[in-house]
Amino acid sequence: MTKRKVKEELKKPDFMLVTLGRATTFVKEHLRLCIIGVSALVVIGLALTAYRMYEARENDKLQYQLQEGITAYQEYTTNGSGQALQKAESMFKSVSASGQRNLDEIAKLYLAKIYYSQGKSEDARSLYLEVKSRTSNSILRKLAETALQRIGQPTK
Repeated sequence: MTKRKVKEELKKPDFMLVTLGRATTFVKEHLRLCIIGVSALVVIGLALTAYRMYEARENDKLQYQLQEGITAYQEYTTNGSGQALQKAESMFKSVSASGQRNLDEIAKLYLAKIYYSQGKSEDARSLYLEVKSRTSNSILRKLAETALQRIGQPTK
């Protein structure tokens, strides 16, 4: 008796065949709606891909600006060129205003270093405190804390 039930179960279509049959029937009955739905999905997919490409390009531009600023700062430390320091400062200000989480924090650390070297200790301290409080990156937080210790307590 159990062999008969097993044979009957085996003759019935399985879950995948039933689902595939229902999907095929639905598509045949609602062809226009399915075409519109697939078209909408393709358009949404293309829009998301284009946005990700745009974001990646903007991120690359910011990384390039940060690298240019670092290069200009290294040139300043090597040669003492005031023009290189101004270029580095403007690059770091530009990157720090971007809002890209880790890139703007790195730029603020360099900008604070420039301010400290120019004697603007309070501006440097505020940038270090901002990086220390905002960052989720432990290395950047440690760098900011170390710089704050080097600067010392504010004068009252």
